[in-house]
Amino acid sequence: MIKIYGSPMSSAGRCYWMLEELGLPYEQMPMNMREKQHKSADFLKINPNGKIPAIIDGEYVLWESMAITNYLAKKHNSPLAPQNLDEEGHIMQWSFWALVDLQTPAVN
Repeated sequence: MIKIYGSPMSSAGRCYWMLEELGLPYEQMPMNMREKQHKSADFLKINPNGKIPAIIDGEYVLWESMAITNYLAKKHNSPLAPQNLDEEGHIMQWSFWALVDLQTPAVN
């Protein structure tokens, strides 16, 4: 089962959304940001940058929300995964737009 670190009300939200879209089971790994759990020695082994989100999928560890959503879509042959370079360009275009222009109003 995939373990996901980070709150749905953070940049991890897009990862939760992808997991739900794909119907994948996952385990939420709570992180108390106020207590700096994301800077703990244990979490820094998962993401040396000390930031969320991060996932553990079996033995595979991945961090950064855009990388995670792309990985999940491709791994699970989702229609949300690009089928060619043109589609990948558009997916990246809209993903980066959402990252820059949509995330703050959606999370706040």
